[in-house]
Amino acid sequence: MGRGFDRWVPWIAGLLLSLPVLIVAWPPSSDLALHEGMVGLLARWGDPAFAPPGLYGLSLGHANQLMYLLAWPLARLLGPALACKLVLAGTMAATLGAAGHLATHLGRSRWAALAAAPVTLGWAFYWGFVPQMIGFALLLALLPHLDRNAGQGSAWAALRSTLAVVLLGFAHVSSMVCACVAILVLAAVRPFERRTTLRLLPALAGLSLAILEDRWDRAVSTPLAQLFASRVLWHPMGRKLTSVLTLITGTHGTVAEVTVALLALIAVVLWRTTESAAHAPFVDLRSRLEHHRFALIAASFFVLYLAAPYSVNFGAFFYVRFLAPAFLLSLLLAAPTAAVRGPLVAAPAVALLLAPLVIALPQLSSANSHAAAMAPLLERIPQNASIAVIHLGKYDHELSYDPTSFGNRALGERGGRELASFVEYPIAPIVIAPQWRWDSIVLRVSAKSGALQPALDLQRIAWVLVNVHDPGLTPLVVGAFEPEAELVDASGEWMLFHSRLPQRPLTAPDAEVDVAAETLQDRVNRQLARRAPP
Repeated sequence: MGRGFDRWVPWIAGLLLSLPVLIVAWPPSSDLALHEGMVGLLARWGDPAFAPPGLYGLSLGHANQLMYLLAWPLARLLGPALACKLVLAGTMAATLGAAGHLATHLGRSRWAALAAAPVTLGWAFYWGFVPQMIGFALLLALLPHLDRNAGQGSAWAALRSTLAVVLLGFAHVSSMVCACVAILVLAAVRPFERRTTLRLLPALAGLSLAILEDRWDRAVSTPLAQLFASRVLWHPMGRKLTSVLTLITGTHGTVAEVTVALLALIAVVLWRTTESAAHAPFVDLRSRLEHHRFALIAASFFVLYLAAPYSVNFGAFFYVRFLAPAFLLSLLLAAPTAAVRGPLVAAPAVALLLAPLVIALPQLSSANSHAAAMAPLLERIPQNASIAVIHLGKYDHELSYDPTSFGNRALGERGGRELASFVEYPIAPIVIAPQWRWDSIVLRVSAKSGALQPALDLQRIAWVLVNVHDPGLTPLVVGAFEPEAELVDASGEWMLFHSRLPQRPLTAPDAEVDVAAETLQDRVNRQLARRAPP
């Protein structure tokens, strides 16, 4: 295999890594179904048969919306489900391709780009954080661009970097923050002169955009988003240190985490043995810092991982967003130079590519089963209806994703309104009209699914998709919905209920709060008490 093949290795590996997303009926990515809801509403915007006129409003221009811009035209041609899968698969392939581009800029072997596989098919994938994944891929692609612009220090270079920062913010704010950190480092390692101000301007622009976005979000925030944004939350340092492997691979357990860690360590050791550690002498400290500028960027990302809070505004897991670029940059910098080739270069890289795929097989199989079980139930729900998706009982802790999220596909496929969806988030491209929000139900059921009050809530919610992992709980759930709703169909771990109560319009005002009304959990508990031995 020649150098020409090496050039295409990251893209070939990226396509291999993304292929399972297209093969399974629906990937094990929790938030992807919520994204599909937004894409479905965009694709059918203005169609009264899909959603009542006036129920939603467009809210374009916020951060984190690039995914929808990519999926929207695809959804009009192929449907929202395939559009979301294609964007996710394309993002995964592009991540390894961008990592190869960055490796070339660093003078490293493009085989090292395969080390991006654990973080590409890892924590963010199972959470379904597709906007973050897009931002990560763009960050890798744009870091060489930012480095060259910082070296030039011209007005045009500053403008190009500023545009790159804006693009990253439109993909995901955390990636824009990473770019700003990189820009600060790239400016700091170069001599302080008149061009320093120009080098710093893109970071200042990014910081300004983040502040403006935060103010805009707070101005249009919903009660659900306000609840999350009510205070800044922190995770202790010990938890961050012990969770590093989990936040790279996803929650697959100790064996999977240790396997990826050992493969990464073996890769670094083998790669370091393939070439001499000798370097040209440095003239001074600044030249040494400039030479190691990307190592400083990686270290800065890891420091931010340790120092940043868990939540800012309504966004959670803020600190985790810095871990993937820190991990990958560190491995790329440990890789041999592009001139070095052979099995000691390729084999560790291939192992880092295949390990996440093998680890993912049980999750992919489970997701395919859940999607197959959900499909006939979605077909039973008419278009333009009100839907709630809830989980009752224990969870399957062997899964790295939340199967309950599969029910959220109802909004993208059937339209209408779903009790808990991204329309409640201020940065969503489509938001619920303030006068038609059902805040009292959303806040109550979002906190605890069992808090659904059948006699009250099923006047507004016509269809309920219920996920129950414990089969012994199934008859109790059926009994808990009586007499207000009937079981229409059941499939796998899923049940579909239809309300028997007269339905209010989807644009009806919010319900009055009745703290004394009986909840689903109350009814389940009462049945359990009857079964208990005296």
